[in-house]
Amino acid sequence: MIVLGVDPGTERVGWGVLARHAGGVRVIDAGVLRLDVRAPLEDRLAVAYDRLVALGREHGVAVFAVEDVFYARYPRAAIALGHVRGVVLLAARHAGARVAAYPPALVKRTVAGRGAADKQRVARMVEAVLGREFRGALDATDALAVAITHLLAAPWTVGARAGAGASAAGWPLPARGRATTTGSRSRGRRRAGSTRDRRA
Repeated sequence: MIVLGVDPGTERVGWGVLARHAGGVRVIDAGVLRLDVRAPLEDRLAVAYDRLVALGREHGVAVFAVEDVFYARYPRAAIALGHVRGVVLLAARHAGARVAAYPPALVKRTVAGRGAADKQRVARMVEAVLGREFRGALDATDALAVAITHLLAAPWTVGARAGAGASAAGWPLPARGRATTTGSRSRGRRRAGSTRDRRA
């Protein structure tokens, strides 16, 4: 099972690819797509779409995991973010993947132990369970947190290593708050070029 976690934004799109296997969970790749803030929104959306479709196809992603919609204090920002989130859903469809959406508080509670955890705490806990540092890329750790949440919340048992890590950290496995999922009939597997972004 390969999951692509996505943290959408109008300036940066964080992403992280995780794989579940018998030994637990491992990171395949992760990074941050930095969008040109001087470009029109539609151009930025096109760039994000192309990159996410390529990631999904290159890694054979089965599920795109994202945070669910939430109430925002600033309507204009929320609308712009909604555009990017819509592009993520469309990219999943065209990459042949399903979509799983989780409430932000559930993601934080699953990874960091409480629903009001800040980005730094979430990043530290992501680094702890994955055994890898992602310094300077909080958007990538947010994306990985959503992917971890999907692996822990999905109706299968995560491998012993991930389970032990969650238990040691005192993480409550989500008993409620099932993901909202959508399906896809397209299973395109066109090989995309290398997408490893070492500039993130």
